[in-house]
Amino acid sequence: MPVAEMKRSVKDSVFTYLFKQPEYTRQLYLALHPEDADVKESDLKLVTLENVLTTGFYNDLGIQVRNRLILLVEAQSTFSVNIALRMLLYLAGTYKEYIEEQKLDLYGSHPVEIPRPELYVVYTGDKKEVPETLCLSDLYLGAGSAEVEVKVLRDDGTGDILDQYVRFCKIADEQREKYGLTQQTIDETIRICIAENVLAPFLASR
Repeated sequence: MPVAEMKRSVKDSVFTYLFKQPEYTRQLYLALHPEDADVKESDLKLVTLENVLTTGFYNDLGIQVRNRLILLVEAQSTFSVNIALRMLLYLAGTYKEYIEEQKLDLYGSHPVEIPRPELYVVYTGDKKEVPETLCLSDLYLGAGSAEVEVKVLRDDGTGDILDQYVRFCKIADEQREKYGLTQQTIDETIRICIAENVLAPFLASR
């Protein structure tokens, strides 16, 4: 019987699978908007893109909250300022799908209504000095009129679902340093996370 090995993309896999589950989608939204405590799972719709344009780009997570808000959230272990440009592409693709779904007339005289966007990157790496916000204008050669702002999220000690995900990534990295891409790394990561109540119900169910 072949010995199981840890996937190199385990952190990405956990992120995308975790937040596809309605209960965790709601927890993520509440971590960002605790004031909206009455939100229901049925108020949240996944709008994650499979592809953007013809490049084959795809984003980690897109959430539409009722018809008033679109959240795009990326997980990133290697910090890159280029995420602002990627987010612009993801947002354009998400709006394109929304416009087609709602059959909005962009050429009519009346203004169309679209959900406002919020863009986030969850940084799970070890780099200490990272900006709180990434801006598209930082990449310009000269001045420009378009702007995209991406808020950078890190572990903050709150214990919410995003904080737990970042802690899971750090535990997984620490165990991989010790044991490589092995079953022992998987076992130790799950053991430590459950002991620390880090994504415990999710990991126990897996």
